[in-house]
Amino acid sequence: MTIARAAAFLARRLSARPETAVVLGSGLGDLDLGPMTDRLPYARIPGFPRPGVDGHAGVLTAGGGIA
Repeated sequence: MTIARAAAFLARRLSARPETAVVLGSGLGDLDLGPMTDRLPYARIPGFPRPGVDGHAGVLTAGGGIA
């Protein structure tokens, strides 16, 4: 995975530069983190690994703030 390629892709696609990251484990996808404006499937992000766990949405979600 080339981090620079993924970072450049995300910089172009996200509506705002994130200040904080929350990494959730499988099964926590329904946690309310407030309004989210960007949802990108991992498959579209260059070099991002595909989820290997059943039920994992495989989506990077960004934007808004914690409710």
